Parts: sequence; structure tokens; C-alpha cells
Amino acid sequence: MRKNVIYNSKVSGHAARMTIGINDGRKLSHGELERVRLQAIRRVLAGESPETVIREIGFSRGRIYEWLARYREKGEEGLKARPLAGRPRALTDARERWLVKSLMRKTPRALGTDTWLWSPPVIREVVARRFGIKPSLSTVNRWLEAMLLDVRPRRLASWRETGWYRRDYAAIRGMARHCKAQILLGWERRWADCRLLTVATLKGRRRFMLVQDEVTPPRFIEFLRRLLRESPRPIFLILTGNPVHRSPEVTCFANNAAGKIRLFFLPEGKG
Repeated sequence: MRKNVIYNSKVSGHAARMTIGINDGRKLSHGELERVRLQAIRRVLAGESPETVIREIGFSRGRIYEWLARYREKGEEGLKARPLAGRPRALTDARERWLVKSLMRKTPRALGTDTWLWSPPVIREVVARRFGIKPSLSTVNRWLEAMLLDVRPRRLASWRETGWYRRDYAAIRGMARHCKAQILLGWERRWADCRLLTVATLKGRRRFMLVQDEVTPPRFIEFLRRLLRESPRPIFLILTGNPVHRSPEVTCFANNAAGKIRLFFLPEGKG
């Protein structure tokens, strides 16, 4: 599915650049949708093809003709956001900006919790402390999905179908049982101008940290330190094996951790 960058933090005030695909208009605020409609119609009025415009911004084909009809009937007034009935959003734009800034710049511990890494339950606790609201975990997960911060391990099912899982993971699991260690999967991906570092259990309980710019060995070691602070048991961490994960600094840290953490690596192409 084609995705297009249609706004950034300088325009919207939300987290840095986000990509929105077809049928994802619901992930935009009313004000942002209004700007998208106005910009699209102005491009059409300037001579561009309606279907080219709507395809480039990632909405369904019929949407541009709906907007044109509203423009012909009421002008730009017809493209403005309409108020919705029902309860107001728990996560307003201002609250979302505060949450994103907190995820990027602070630890949960600095905001009054007992943890060092972010997770949906921790976000719920922090939001309750800050704003006096008590969202459900499913609501928090929807917030993360809307911010493209969904950190659920979607590749676990495909890993379980590989020879690596049946052979190497079985050996790792046996060693973990002997050491009473917890097995975690770890990976990273880009999010806006940051890197999202995530660990998850095989059952899907996940924790994460945002690193601005690139992940270096010292930053990855800080992530591991926070992870160890939260774990009363040894950790067997299975990683995708990028160069930072295999760096001498990270290897040295794990070797000197008094058995608290062991690193394992997926075969190339499995991360």
C-alpha cells in the first residue's frame, strides 16, 4: 500500500513526521483533515487532476469528489471540520503533544512511576497521574497505533515457522529454564526522527524506549541497563543482530553483567 508524508510536526504540532495511508484519515485530527481538504481542492482548482491529487495524499478515489461537491455548495466553509457528537476525546491534541514529548525525552521513573521503560500499562499510569483520566489498555494501544507507535511483535508467528525456531530457540529455551531466566525478543525501527527500541515476551508483553537520532553502542547499553533495572530474573535477549547489537562495547557490557543478561542473535533475514 502506498504511503505518503502529508504533514510534519512543524505544521501539525504532533510527533515528528508521520506517514498516513489510504483509509487512515481517521488518524488525523479534525484540524489536520481540514488542512488536507483545503490543500487538495486548491491543487485541483489550480489545474491538477483530482484523481492524481487524491492518490498522492493517500485517500480513496471517491473522497476528492465528495470534497469538490462540498466546495461547490458552500465554498471553503464546506471543507471545514464538523463538530462530532458524543464524549470529547480523552487524548486531546495538547495532551498528545505532551505524551509524545515525554516518551521522547523522559523516563517513566522521572514522571513518578517505578519503571524505567515505557509500556501501555505505564503510559496509562502516567496519563492518569497527569490528567486525571483512566483509559483502558485497549484505548492506550489505539493511541499508540494512531501515533504509529504500535510496538506489538507482529513477526513472532513467522519466526515460529522457521527451522531456527524449532532448532536454536529450543536450545535457548532449555538454557533459560535451567537458569530461571526470562526470554525476550528485541528489535528496533525508525519512528520519525527517532529510533524505537522494543523488547517483548513471546506472549506479547512489551516495553520500549525512544532514542533521538541514531542508536549507538552507548545508547543501546543504556537501554539494556534500564531493562536490567526492571528485571529480578536473568534475561536471555534475542536480537536481530545489527552491527550495534554485535559491537564490542555491547558484547563487553553483557559479558560483565554477572550473568544477568545473555545476548542471542537471529539468523540474517529473520529480523
